[in-house]
Amino acid sequence: MLKIAGLILLGIIGLFILVCAMLLFIPIRYRLNASNAGSSFRMSWFLGFFRLRYADKAFKATVFWFKRIKLKGKSKQTAKGAKSAKKDKNKEGSLLKTLKSAASYPDKGLLLKCTIRLVKRMLKAIKPRVFRASLDIGTGEPDTTGYLLGFAGILQGMFNLDLSVEGCFEEKLFRYDVLIKDLLYCWPFVWALTAFCVRRPVRAIIKEFMKRDDADERNTKTILRRDIRET
Repeated sequence: MLKIAGLILLGIIGLFILVCAMLLFIPIRYRLNASNAGSSFRMSWFLGFFRLRYADKAFKATVFWFKRIKLKGKSKQTAKGAKSAKKDKNKEGSLLKTLKSAASYPDKGLLLKCTIRLVKRMLKAIKPRVFRASLDIGTGEPDTTGYLLGFAGILQGMFNLDLSVEGCFEEKLFRYDVLIKDLLYCWPFVWALTAFCVRRPVRAIIKEFMKRDDADERNTKTILRRDIRET
């Protein structure tokens, strides 16, 4: 019996590790087209196991290769929703208090370095491999149009963009055609956030936020109990 229980436990752990590895290392494929005529977006994961498409101002999701899901949003305000809204407001208050304490944190230089490093890693992870854009720009004023063309040339040289810009010096005009596609992995984001959270100043701020959150939750429960007793 213990052998069977051990095998079942090992199977559950193995399945959990497999799912985590799939989420971290199987990329999300996406493609974005945007132009004056309209925009479209396609995203797929795990050989099309999950697909999301946006075209003609409508979203379509496909799961298990065949089951289509319509995305609809509902807005209902119930007593439970009001209670959760109150809780969210308390969380916002505790977050503001934590940010204020972070502003008075003595080692702000190290915290700023950690934040800049996190932003750089995030930008590196989301930077697309394929980016093509063609622009036709006209402001109606030749000098302003020339400045914009020069600025576009500087951006093209700095970031090595596949960017084609043409100027129209006679009339106001703005036409664009953009293509972005790439593979997006989850593990760089998890790694960047983990490396950010384990740093000493960030750990101190997280602990402070958790302490304030627990104190606010206890205060909220005390107020609710008092209100129930009074009613």
